[in-house]
Amino acid sequence: METKTAFSVDLLEFERGWGSKVDDTIIFLDANKAYKYVEEFNAKNNADKVPDWYMTAEKPVDIKLATESYDIIDKTVEKYMSERELRDQLMAKNKPEDTKPRPLTCAGCLQELKPPLKGLPDWYAFKLSYTNIANPLTDNEACIQLIPLFTGDKYFCNKKCLIEWLNKLK
Repeated sequence: METKTAFSVDLLEFERGWGSKVDDTIIFLDANKAYKYVEEFNAKNNADKVPDWYMTAEKPVDIKLATESYDIIDKTVEKYMSERELRDQLMAKNKPEDTKPRPLTCAGCLQELKPPLKGLPDWYAFKLSYTNIANPLTDNEACIQLIPLFTGDKYFCNKKCLIEWLNKLK
């Protein structure tokens, strides 16, 4: 089986009383990028280091990958970078003009929505938001937050509003 060399970087999490554990492992195809990542990660995390909890990146380790695996990772990285570039361009074009307080009523939600961009990318996320709400709401009334990375936050006071908005995309 033919192999190629890649570089594995372990991100360690340290917590007082618990010791350390590997929190994540990142595989790089380029040694320079791996060393640069470790240097930047550790510089950033050492600046914010708290005695009770912190993270650090270990020195890259050479690993042998089957050529097929290496090629899959290479294509995945290429796809991610092109999507990231597209996202950055869209964010630059679609910056919110101002930050208005989010509406807390159905009517307010629907009035605040602007026509969205066609074709939702993969990196849209949905979550229920219970924070920063003037009055505590029940589960049924909890605001549903749509988080597009390039158009700013949009809030919906119930699933019906969210579904209506998503249906406008078609």
